[in-house]
Amino acid sequence: SAVDGSVGVYNLKLKRWDHVMVLGHCETIFACEFKALDKDVLATGSFDGTIKLWNVNKMEAIDTLKPAAGVVYSVAWPNTPGDTRIACSTSHGKVVFMHASGPKKGSVAALVSNHTGLVYKVAWSSKMDILASVGQDEACWLFTPDNTTLKVKIKHPAPVFGVEFSQVEGERLLATACEDAVVRIYDVERPELPRPVAELIGHVGKAFGVAWSPILKSTVASSSDDHTARVWNIHSPGKHVVLQGHLEKVRALAWHHEVAYLLLSGSWDGCIRVWDVRGAGSCVRVVLDHHADVYGLSSHRERPFLFASSSRDTTLRFWRADVVTPDLMIRAIVTEDWVRGGVVGVPDECVRVETRAAMCGEESARVVKRMSECRDKVERALTLAQFLLPPDGLEELCNVVRSMVGKVPNMTPGRVVHGSSVAGVLLA
Repeated sequence: SAVDGSVGVYNLKLKRWDHVMVLGHCETIFACEFKALDKDVLATGSFDGTIKLWNVNKMEAIDTLKPAAGVVYSVAWPNTPGDTRIACSTSHGKVVFMHASGPKKGSVAALVSNHTGLVYKVAWSSKMDILASVGQDEACWLFTPDNTTLKVKIKHPAPVFGVEFSQVEGERLLATACEDAVVRIYDVERPELPRPVAELIGHVGKAFGVAWSPILKSTVASSSDDHTARVWNIHSPGKHVVLQGHLEKVRALAWHHEVAYLLLSGSWDGCIRVWDVRGAGSCVRVVLDHHADVYGLSSHRERPFLFASSSRDTTLRFWRADVVTPDLMIRAIVTEDWVRGGVVGVPDECVRVETRAAMCGEESARVVKRMSECRDKVERALTLAQFLLPPDGLEELCNVVRSMVGKVPNMTPGRVVHGSSVAGVLLA
């Protein structure tokens, strides 16, 4: 066994490792983020100073990256095809870019030292190749990966803990969460000249995290030391929704990528709460499985009913969100035409109080198009399964079905292989 928690079997006779198992973190996991362009890869950042990469299909750690810059508080993926890097914020005052794949995997790609204290959060815009970082030094920095093309400082009156770019098409907005309890919104259409848009005032304790809705325009959630999460429309901040129920400071936030009114929050009370933010807001489910503070929550737009969470209890856990809207899952499976059957809808209509659940994200629209192009019911079923179901065993199930209906044996590596595929090889 090794100090990083990994365990291996060494062959003394052949003087080689026969097997090495990469284990998880041995300290608080502050962050978990799905890779933007690969729903099967998840990254976590920890107090132990490492980034772990996880294969979600196999539910196992596949690599460990070592930025060597102290505690890793957050991680961020690019949205550019072919970019092998991942960024992280650290306690040594640096944003570190690591190569997460390719021939340079595990090496440091760049170090950015704009801050003079702890860097609590880094975010990578999904629309522009720019990043934002915030920290102990009361600053938010906007910068390009080379830290040269763009390098702009936005001064705050106190340390800044949260930062996030808007995901909705057509919006170029940035939100920050500050120790003075204020959530600030900036227009970054011209990132070299960020323009203040709004100050969202309502929290009575330190504002810690922010998360933009991936569906609803101008809608952002915030978490705070005051034990609440809040949902704001930046154009009418006085009418924000206060989500009360946590017994301790609220940290993690994540929106559902398809059901526009569902928000998840994680707290120092060890709970994950699922909220219906319509009307006055209500808690629709409480998850109690973590044994300590919940710091990270993440989901991927291509697999919207699966969430990952990370905690001070050193564990990474996965959750099925379809249990919150079971009727939606049933209708999605049995309804031939998602549009006419109300399985997909328009965001403004889907968030009306008492409206039954429907999907209104970008990915469900793509799934509708793919289903219309399916050649048969088997292909349609596989398309549905890959979007709606958790990944564990799904790849093998799909391979078995393809072997049953196809004439060519499918020998894709996996834990389960159809007998016809095996027989074809053995009898050849």
